[in-house]
Amino acid sequence: MPTRLSLALLGLAVLAGPTLAQSPVAVAGTVVDAETGAALPGATVFLIAEDSTQTGAAADVDGAFRLAVAPGAYRLRVTFVGYVAAERALAVTEAVDLGAIELTEDAEALGDVEVEATRQRVEVRGDTTAFRADAFPVNPDADAGDLVEKLPGVAVENGTVTAEGETVRRVLVDGREFFGTDVQAALATLPAEIIQEVQVFDRQSDAARFSGFDDGEAEKTINIVTRPGMGNGQFGRAYAGAGPEGSYLAGGNMTILSGDRRVTVVGLANNVDQQNFATEDLLGVAGGGGRGGRGRGRGRGGSVGDLLVDDADGINETTALGVSYSDKLFDEALELEGSYFFNTTDNRLDAALTRSYLTNGAVSQLYGETELSEGTNTNHRLSLRAEADLSERTQLTVRPQLSVQSNASTGSLLGLTTLPAGDLLAETNSVDTADLDALSGGVSAFLRHRFDTNGRTLTLGVDGSANGQDGVRNQAYTVTGRAEDDDVDQLVTTDAGSQQVGARLEYTEPIAGGQLQLSYRPQLSWGSSDRLASLADATGTYTLPDSAYSSVLDQRSLVQQAGVAFRFGSGGRGGERGSPRGDRGGEGGRERGGRSGLSAQIGVDVQHERLEAEQLLPTAFTVDRSYWSVLPSARLRFGLGETGRVNLDYRTRTQTPSASQLQDVIDNRNPLLLTTGNPDLQPSTTHSVRARFNRTDAEGGSVLFGLLSGTYGQNAVVTSTTLATGDAEIAPGVVLPAGAQLTRPVNLDGYWNARALATYGRPVGLLKSNANVSLGASYSSTPGLVDGYENVTDQLGIDGRLFLGSAISERLDFSLEYGARYTAVTNSAVPSLDDDYVRHQAGAELTWLPVPYVVLATDVRALHYAGLDASVDPTQVLWGGRIGYKFLTDDLAEVSLSFADLLDQQADVERTVTELYVEDAQSQALGRTVMLNLSYKLRTFGQ
Repeated sequence: MPTRLSLALLGLAVLAGPTLAQSPVAVAGTVVDAETGAALPGATVFLIAEDSTQTGAAADVDGAFRLAVAPGAYRLRVTFVGYVAAERALAVTEAVDLGAIELTEDAEALGDVEVEATRQRVEVRGDTTAFRADAFPVNPDADAGDLVEKLPGVAVENGTVTAEGETVRRVLVDGREFFGTDVQAALATLPAEIIQEVQVFDRQSDAARFSGFDDGEAEKTINIVTRPGMGNGQFGRAYAGAGPEGSYLAGGNMTILSGDRRVTVVGLANNVDQQNFATEDLLGVAGGGGRGGRGRGRGRGGSVGDLLVDDADGINETTALGVSYSDKLFDEALELEGSYFFNTTDNRLDAALTRSYLTNGAVSQLYGETELSEGTNTNHRLSLRAEADLSERTQLTVRPQLSVQSNASTGSLLGLTTLPAGDLLAETNSVDTADLDALSGGVSAFLRHRFDTNGRTLTLGVDGSANGQDGVRNQAYTVTGRAEDDDVDQLVTTDAGSQQVGARLEYTEPIAGGQLQLSYRPQLSWGSSDRLASLADATGTYTLPDSAYSSVLDQRSLVQQAGVAFRFGSGGRGGERGSPRGDRGGEGGRERGGRSGLSAQIGVDVQHERLEAEQLLPTAFTVDRSYWSVLPSARLRFGLGETGRVNLDYRTRTQTPSASQLQDVIDNRNPLLLTTGNPDLQPSTTHSVRARFNRTDAEGGSVLFGLLSGTYGQNAVVTSTTLATGDAEIAPGVVLPAGAQLTRPVNLDGYWNARALATYGRPVGLLKSNANVSLGASYSSTPGLVDGYENVTDQLGIDGRLFLGSAISERLDFSLEYGARYTAVTNSAVPSLDDDYVRHQAGAELTWLPVPYVVLATDVRALHYAGLDASVDPTQVLWGGRIGYKFLTDDLAEVSLSFADLLDQQADVERTVTELYVEDAQSQALGRTVMLNLSYKLRTFGQ
């Protein structure tokens, strides 16, 4: 079957090939100011063919651009805001360097700012949507985050930035990485006044940008293009504030620009629950730490991607430091980028939750929990990237990274399980302390070469990673409700680690008017997970082995993946650029396939995986399985004239069970909510489809974006829960008391989800503002097992958002927002628990400079749930603001009085609906704060 499918795909590609363009050639040049000779980064360059097909790019930080087109006659058009466009005929027969293209300032355009702001506020350049910053005025103290929030199709909520319906994973400045994956730090550090343009696009991986083949590893990215003349200088801000009862907030940032060198330092210290630039600082990244196994775990554990945006519940005192560095050395043959973060957070948690468990057509049990804990998380993260041009056609990229984490916590938990009528089944009261450490690191190296033949490339890559966790946890608990009360004093030591090495070989070859790629990717992984439990003896020393809660497991896997892919279209082939660095500087303006052209990619990977595991405790077993998978993929891109584009994608992936999922040891961190692994787990396969549509009206300044996506899971890993109605032995020496639960992962088919989103943004002339409207819908179907009965939870969500941001002036900056989300949940096994509710959220922000030196700012947010118990999810009105006085030259300093949650109504509440239960959770919130603040801005450019 794999062979037939591969031949069919190649046959389709060959049939399509003869209709395609000739081999492309490179057209390069530099865009500069005619009077000063200064580079004009972000200038738009188009080559327009006789059939009106356009290929374009944005100039990089040095004003340089490079396009690849088929030989022929073209019209060259170069534009830049505030300059007269340059046009000329161009006959392309071979690679050509056009040298410096000079643009002259347009005095008439500069004198009519309002008309220009509407006419050129947004532009589509292939896969990139570019917004002109001047069309979205913000107050003088605004940062990049304040500006980005006003852009059509962009939303900022709870510190997470989304663009075109997807989470933004990375921020670039003039095409170069800035603070790695820490989007919050990057946007908060950059003042809005230095920004000329904001570009939103899907940034391909290094390999994909080099070869032109989409490998499915693209990240939604924002590229900040700075204004001309801002390339040398220093800017930053320092601030400090204090309030009653010892509350404090202090921090600052400093950026130094000197030619190609950029250095930024940021710092933060506070006890008012402002936690991070971004949070990768909770230890439970790879299997749990602290008290994350206690049934709640909201914001604890999960994937690294989740931790980058989630804050810890409770009250937090944080100290953080970050450094970002980038430079170009040896005549730009070597480019270095790196960042370092330190973070320590002291967390105090006072939380409670209630759950209704569903089984056999009814609510079978109720679970309630209260938790008190204190803990300290400390994290160091270091990441580097070095990219060297070894020759005109050969490039080497090396990426090392390191993370060191530690967690120390202590806490108590009271949990109880009852029948729906209120009869007590079981109760536990536990106290524990934990001291855990984690270390992870890795390095990847890729050597890429472009041959003389356009489209012929070779990539060799190797990568390796290792991570380890070890720690000690002491837990003393009592379980009542059994025939005999159970008192346990237990010490658990953990020692887990995993290693991975892999390689990547890719070769591309021009064929049939397109480009063929052959690839081979082997990956070897191995690791161990040891958990040894001991009980206290009569002297209080932990000398008695507790084998029932101990486990020793080793795991190995070898994955080999071979693939073939073919791409074609008017965008030409990868590997056609003369420099191996390609379009790094101007990648935000990259044109794939031309505006009116079409590009497509089809491929198939054949994968073989061998999974081996051996467990010695608590019961011995071995696993030795092999799996074959056929993983097809497809991608289609086509333009809609000069103002729109459509992207279609289909991709399949497999996921191997982790060691903790296979390990069948009982985890008793919550004695009433026991968990274990499943050695019979199989790999899961995910099929994903996505369609995106974008149309821009540059004349009217509007943007329309649409998204349709869906996912279907085969052998999806879901949860099976057993609710004990009486004491039951579930493993040698382990009794599940009446009212307690045992949860384990299982494979089930039937999981799927779908999502639709449409956003529209345009200027509102009457209010001199920008309006963004979005409407979305989602549907998910999640199966699960409770006491052997399958319950499928279907969840429908319909949401809308209206955002109005001012464009009146820098002295009056306001925004209004309203959003609502309707949620309807149905349960196949328990229709009586079907539920629906509406979440309403409204907000208003105002920054006003009524007279010189005085600033008034306020922020009001309201949250209301319709259809939920007001005692669990109360209506909240959060009111904050500040009154400030500016002084010193250029208003660089400010003293202010600020307040947050003036009405003292903040409540950290959340409803969660799964295939197993309905949960309402709440935790302690900070409440009202008042602070006296002093801040100072540094702005020095051109030095």
